[in-house]
Amino acid sequence: MESTAGPHDDVGVVGRIIRVFYAPAETFEAVQRGHSHLDWVIPILLVAIVGLGSTYVTQPLAQKMQAKALAEVAAAQDMTAAQVAQQQEMMKKMSGVMQTATLVMVPVMTFVMAFVFAGVLLLLGRFALGGDISYGQMLSLQAYAMLITVPQNIVLTPIRQARESVLITLGPGLLLDKDMLATYAGRVINGIDIFMIWQVVITGIGLAILTRAGLGKTLGILFAIWALYLAGAGAMAGLMPGM
Repeated sequence: MESTAGPHDDVGVVGRIIRVFYAPAETFEAVQRGHSHLDWVIPILLVAIVGLGSTYVTQPLAQKMQAKALAEVAAAQDMTAAQVAQQQEMMKKMSGVMQTATLVMVPVMTFVMAFVFAGVLLLLGRFALGGDISYGQMLSLQAYAMLITVPQNIVLTPIRQARESVLITLGPGLLLDKDMLATYAGRVINGIDIFMIWQVVITGIGLAILTRAGLGKTLGILFAIWALYLAGAGAMAGLMPGM
């Protein structure tokens, strides 16, 4: 499903990576002219490496939040001091294994998510937008769009440490107090992140170029899907203690 870059394609992979941040149309026009496995391998590797670093730095904070959630569950269930101590000891024994498993899963899930979302984009592009596209093009599109998580992690990691929450996003949720964030509306609002908006827009630009569909229609579909995701994620977060 992959094609070879043509003689008029003067934008290499590095140039495409750089341009996706300030001139995404040029990146996806280059992908339309030709693409290879490097168009998805290199961007996804970059995303995985930065994501791994961010996860490593914020792991102690995540463990602290888990301990707080356990305390809330204990209080709600009227657990005895002995039961709480037993749960804490169990968490301490498992923490090393969980830390390693988490760090291993970050790069694995980065690649898995890229492959899955590329399939979703392929379905949208072919059936909703009527484009003649390949899976290789959609995988390249998804990989380049995921690069937005690189500056996202770089910016949010120190903010999350300062605010002592891995759930912090850069959006209107920063203006909400803890009580509001505990509500369904607060969780949905907290999910609105300027980096995610940026990523959706870049994905829409790439999808419009590769399918030759209208940008307005493409963005409308993608933002509708994102809104459904926010609604579902807000509901799921409410079922988890400490969230």
